[in-house]
Amino acid sequence: MVATLFVVDYFLIGFIAFAVLLALVFIVGVLLIIFVLPGRSAARRRRDRRNYRRRKLTEFVFDVLDRG
Repeated sequence: MVATLFVVDYFLIGFIAFAVLLALVFIVGVLLIIFVLPGRSAARRRRDRRNYRRRKLTEFVFDVLDRG
């Protein structure tokens, strides 16, 4: 009887430890997705867009000057 209770207790402790480990892995995964995957910041995207427009405008101006 007592040995059976110890086996159940060990199984329960192992199950709870496994559940806690899964929860921690899930939390770390969510934090990784939130902080690492978005990539570039909004300021960098604005700067890249501005540089792209400036580069295209420069190409257009040089194309017009080359025609003349």
